[in-house]
Amino acid sequence: MSHDPVEAILDALKGLEEEEESIMTTSVPCQLAVKIRDRIANEIPIPPVSTIEFSSIRALIRHAVDDQRFFDAVMPTLTGLTVEQFLDLAAKLPSE
Repeated sequence: MSHDPVEAILDALKGLEEEEESIMTTSVPCQLAVKIRDRIANEIPIPPVSTIEFSSIRALIRHAVDDQRFFDAVMPTLTGLTVEQFLDLAAKLPSE
């Protein structure tokens, strides 16, 4: 499996074209793949975050908000999220 997002996008586009799901309309598909990568870069971390890493982040959030000595009244001002918002965020992250 390629860790290069441009290569992964090119592979997906070529696969769709082979399955007659899409038709390449450019003679330089690499430029198209780069544009797609750049558009989604803010949505998908590059390199990707693994399930175990997401699980670790989830555990760290849960541990932090459960400890009132760590997550005090100032923390929402510093982080921009309240305890409830962090718990919602943790719930969105996959666990092992």
